[in-house]
Amino acid sequence: MHLVHKIADLILYSSVFVALCAVALVTLSGKLIGVDPEITIYTRFTFFSVIMLYSIHRIMGIKKVEAFEHEGRFAVIKKYRYHILVYGIAGLAGALYYFLRFDLQLQKLVILPAGLSLLYVIPFLPGHNRLRDVHLVKIFTIAVTWAWVTAFIPLHIAFDEFRWPIVFAFLERALFVFAITIPFDIRDLEVDAHTGVRTLPILLGTKKSKILAIGCLALHLIIVLSLSWMGFYTGHIIIPYLLFFLVTAVLINKSAHGLSDYYYSGLLDGTMILQWLLVSAYLYLFS
Repeated sequence: MHLVHKIADLILYSSVFVALCAVALVTLSGKLIGVDPEITIYTRFTFFSVIMLYSIHRIMGIKKVEAFEHEGRFAVIKKYRYHILVYGIAGLAGALYYFLRFDLQLQKLVILPAGLSLLYVIPFLPGHNRLRDVHLVKIFTIAVTWAWVTAFIPLHIAFDEFRWPIVFAFLERALFVFAITIPFDIRDLEVDAHTGVRTLPILLGTKKSKILAIGCLALHLIIVLSLSWMGFYTGHIIIPYLLFFLVTAVLINKSAHGLSDYYYSGLLDGTMILQWLLVSAYLYLFS
């Protein structure tokens, strides 16, 4: 069992798992419009940049919560902080390598989310604060950057032009990410209260925050099915998305302060991969 925990910690805290989640969503965006998935330069860039950003976030974050550094995930991060630093440097090297291979247009599209993400993890504000430490900014920054990187840019690349349905694809992805991020704020209630950061669970309470999250998830589902009905998304996704909605809603509803981080960084983040798996399997079997 100890070995299993070590392997799980390596996968989660090396940021490889969340990077694979990002790749899954990028690939899903192609599948939804009928494009066969392929490992592109942009996909590789996404993988390495997520590893870089989450590694920086973990290293910088541990300095902000010294009162909790011997508990749960913080103890793991502190113990392996030098390993995480190496992963971050490797992620930076990979992301920079693929960024320099982009054409100028793609570089411009990437600069906005990259800049926002760096401001999220790097302390540039008074008091050694980051965007993540500003009241309510955290969750909106995460939703916007993930939606831009995993939906807007891949679809823009696929069509090689701007189309209005891409805006709605961006919105549905942002709503999904927003929904699964709220439970992370429930997880971090004690830490955010200690650091003085106001989040939705602190302002609304846990119960109302879960209702808001499931409501956003439902709106995400409505937009996805509307894009399918319009013909922008492939029409064979109703069943996998309904199943995905039910599973994710249950996970959101069962989130609670004090649960293991494996629940959040494993299961809830894993809904990104689940979405891709369900859609891919259904299209493979019934298309």
